[in-house]
Amino acid sequence: MTLLAILACALLTLTVGFFLAAPLFAPPTSVSFALETEKLELATRRAAVYATLQELEFDRTSGKLTEEDYGELKERYTTEAVELLRRLDELSRSSGPPRRA
Repeated sequence: MTLLAILACALLTLTVGFFLAAPLFAPPTSVSFALETEKLELATRRAAVYATLQELEFDRTSGKLTEEDYGELKERYTTEAVELLRRLDELSRSSGPPRRA
């Protein structure tokens, strides 16, 4: 290879590397970062509530919970799930169209 070809490859490699690495070193925008963090926390809590509702159903079926306790707990967790879904929907609408992966 000639010296010019080696320099051209090195320059191209450094340029591509810079563009690939730049987002890793850029500070996140505070609003976008906070919004994405809140969405992630809400989605995590939603998954936990769904798992709890499934566990409540299993516990009722297996006789570990009385119907009264089951009804009370199911109402509490269903209400929380609805609130989480509403908040996630609000955040999704306020952040604009969803990004494609």
